[in-house]
Amino acid sequence: MAAGTPRLPLVRFVILLALIGGCGSAITPTPIVFDDPLPVDPGSDVGGRGLQEQIFADGQVTFDEYERAYAAAVQCMRDEGFDVEGPLHYPDGYLVVQPGWDPGHWLTSRARTGDDPTDLYGEVNARCQAQWSYAVGTVYRRQFQPSEADVQAWLERAWQCAREKSLQVSAPPTVDEAMTAVTFGCRPWEIA
Repeated sequence: MAAGTPRLPLVRFVILLALIGGCGSAITPTPIVFDDPLPVDPGSDVGGRGLQEQIFADGQVTFDEYERAYAAAVQCMRDEGFDVEGPLHYPDGYLVVQPGWDPGHWLTSRARTGDDPTDLYGEVNARCQAQWSYAVGTVYRRQFQPSEADVQAWLERAWQCAREKSLQVSAPPTVDEAMTAVTFGCRPWEIA
């Protein structure tokens, strides 16, 4: 961090993450702090922390705000020289699956790294996501946090679909078997 740069926005960001983490959820965000200067938001004159402060100012995170933060992270990766497509929304992007969740609550991106993806892309992706969209996405998805009953119903639907597709389902069935069912085309978040 440059000498003389105020740390107050970072302190507020870390406090916000600590408060979010104390909401009883199984997901606890971990703040990632980089010494590099933040890039500029493609749509404004504020950096990543400023964008997040704008988004969190009213105490809510809408899908449009999540998409704006994710788009800034994608632009950050492009600014680092990577060919990145996104933000992508299910079913156009990668399928992000967790029992009980609807993958429509995740945005994804697709990078064309050639035949030799490097560790550098992973580092740049992690830095750009941390600077621009990780906290915003975490807060946005918390609105849709499934209950234990929701998770169990999701698993039951996946196992039933697996049986209908003649996939092996043990007694008692496992989460891995539910996830295998998803790879074979079951969509337990779409079945009512």
